[in-house]
Amino acid sequence: MIVIPTDIQKKISEALSLPYDDSMQDWDMEVADAERVEEFITFLKKGLFTKEEKYAVMALLIASFDNLLWTERTDSTQIWEQIKELLLKDRDLYVDHINYWSLKDESDDPENLFKITSFMREFS
Repeated sequence: MIVIPTDIQKKISEALSLPYDDSMQDWDMEVADAERVEEFITFLKKGLFTKEEKYAVMALLIASFDNLLWTERTDSTQIWEQIKELLLKDRDLYVDHINYWSLKDESDDPENLFKITSFMREFS
């Protein structure tokens, strides 16, 4: 599991007007928002972050994109290309995210996978 320090969670939550509570265990998944994926991409592209902050924003972005894949949106491929570009740019920083969401040790049974898993497996 990916652990993001609470001070970073608070800072990103404040910057993006996201809810925050000290009791959140999976912050990125709890505040993920499919409707704000493009906003999170733009925010991350600004590049005004420490490595830890970039790591946290990417976690939020990936969880939000996974949520988006459950919706009826038809532009997910275009959005994925932008996310993929960001992942490739700092692949070493995001390797934990890639490994977590790609579920390399799981079969291809959709019941055992995240919606984003097939996209993340492009990096495997």
